[in-house]
Amino acid sequence: MADKIIIGTLPHASAMRRAAQVAQRLRRGWDVLIQSFSPGEVGAEVHHIRSAAAKRRNVAPIEDALSAGRIHLAVHSLTELPAQMTPGLYVGAVLARDGAGDVLVGHERLTLLDQPSSARLAVFNPLQLAQVQNRYPNLRFMFRGESVEAILAKLSAGGPYTGAILPGEEVELLGYGQMIVERLPEAGFVPEVGQGVTAIVARIQDRANERLLRSLNDEASALMVRAERAFLRELEGDQPLALGAWARPAGEDMVIEGVLAANDGHTLYRMRQQGRKADPETVGVELANQFVQRGTRVLAQEAMQANNRYN
Repeated sequence: MADKIIIGTLPHASAMRRAAQVAQRLRRGWDVLIQSFSPGEVGAEVHHIRSAAAKRRNVAPIEDALSAGRIHLAVHSLTELPAQMTPGLYVGAVLARDGAGDVLVGHERLTLLDQPSSARLAVFNPLQLAQVQNRYPNLRFMFRGESVEAILAKLSAGGPYTGAILPGEEVELLGYGQMIVERLPEAGFVPEVGQGVTAIVARIQDRANERLLRSLNDEASALMVRAERAFLRELEGDQPLALGAWARPAGEDMVIEGVLAANDGHTLYRMRQQGRKADPETVGVELANQFVQRGTRVLAQEAMQANNRYN
């Protein structure tokens, strides 16, 4: 292992703060430098729901540098990575997942149940839109393709929204935790695959990194994430698809919830799978097979067409 570790990440605020968290832990034993890379496509920091191909393009500059040995590690939100990793690279560690769910933020301390019909609530992606509209059809939710940071800035400035549904961890990373009014339960509002997880990517050939990666990895979070990403791997393609999954332990087993949504807010399919915690990939694949066996391949194509204009 080199005396100095170079971490690559994307330049937006939450990515830089993730990298800083990893760097802080590594500085107990190494000198650490954080290097930011522009995303591989314009506007990619507003990630919403992206196809596997779009995710690859987004992180390509960082992966190229990692593959070439110009940096030692890459740090991302796990939502930014395709389920099928670039050959030669792997997710070597994930930090402990403190919370995967979405939150309601706003100035008024009103929960979703207490919101007036005049409320104007921003949502971050089509997956959120479908779930909250199905649960709260009397409320007005607005999806305009903005980043979490942009929505929070507008809320802080007084408009045009009265509140917003956003990924909770991103809100806290950006320093807006005081605006959280309500935390939505993951079982009822299934988050994007990998939401709330910081992933550290490394080269497979760099065996000297293994001790370092073990020191960073949270095994309990990694098990749950492996099931979620196995589910995503089976269904993710080169068209954008609003898929959500959330895995949780259940004794010696694990339970994973899966959701497929279209951005019209009226098309939502939800399924659940339970299996052995010791074999998380099988549990994730079995959940994906439920969607396939029940004919949701056709439904997935409909959702892809509906979501296409946001990719």
